[in-house]
Amino acid sequence: MRPLLYIFLLAGCLKKTSVAQDLHWSQASSALLYQNPAFTGISAKYSASLNYRNQWSILNQPYASYVLNADTRLSKTSKGASLNVGVIMLQDVTAGGNYKSTAAGLCISSLIKLNKVFDFGAGLGVNFQQNKIQSKNYAWGKQFDGQEYNASLSSGETYSAASRSFADLSAGIVTRYNKKGRSRFSAYQNRFILAYSAAHVNKPGNSIYGTNEKLNIKHSFYFMGQFEFQSDVALKPFIQFNSQGKMMVFTGGGLFRYSYNQHTKKTEAKKESAISLGCVYRYNDAVAPILEFETSTWIIGVSYDATTSGLSNHNQLRGGMEISLRLKASDWFWGKTN
Repeated sequence: MRPLLYIFLLAGCLKKTSVAQDLHWSQASSALLYQNPAFTGISAKYSASLNYRNQWSILNQPYASYVLNADTRLSKTSKGASLNVGVIMLQDVTAGGNYKSTAAGLCISSLIKLNKVFDFGAGLGVNFQQNKIQSKNYAWGKQFDGQEYNASLSSGETYSAASRSFADLSAGIVTRYNKKGRSRFSAYQNRFILAYSAAHVNKPGNSIYGTNEKLNIKHSFYFMGQFEFQSDVALKPFIQFNSQGKMMVFTGGGLFRYSYNQHTKKTEAKKESAISLGCVYRYNDAVAPILEFETSTWIIGVSYDATTSGLSNHNQLRGGMEISLRLKASDWFWGKTN
């Protein structure tokens, strides 16, 4: 018999609220290398981020996802082209910790300066992933005593552990726009990133028990910008669309960013700090308020998914918390143009 936990999760997943097979992140600039290998080296000489997310927090032990990625530019030519490399590690753990997906991989990309305002880049990535299950702590149908689950009852099952390892390939492209100007009222800077990626290009088989299930190719389109009204006030819109097999997810929203200068105690040099506030909406799934704090080096982001689908009748809007810690290294997305 199937575990009762599987039945509960399947009931939620079959709804329209579940529209993607892979992990998703509500914070726009979270887990960049996971989203697109072409983002490798796009920010600056070096950068890094650590991201944590839980899901369905109404469960006693909610789903938890962790992603760590870091990247650097290995070289840069006099014409502005760069060769970049990055590493990524991730783990997705189900309720109770009995099902885990663990992966580690490499990304490589090149970013080429087309003119004064446009750059173009392309990247490739490979992850080595293991899916593993431990079934001994699951609840089974024979342990239902007519009124409730009773752990003392025999499940009638032979407990076993199983795992599956495979290589997972991805590819992507990105274009970056960055322009500084001056109006009658103030200096300004407008910039945006437009990107496409394909994950699971090799359609790896991910079935633990050796059946024919394969991961569908996931197509992702990504837009993020920062448009300044004044030198200290900006709008940061974000749009992302993912398509994987018969499932799709659309996310859109933005943040208002206010920046201010601080002086160091010893040198009196100005260092920019900022605070951003806004939200994103994942269609037919959740709305996520987001708060970000920036210093000259770090960005800390906090968001919370509030369920807006029919699942909210069962989880009381409790979707999941997401926290990110990112090393900015000049400027997280845009870097220096020289």
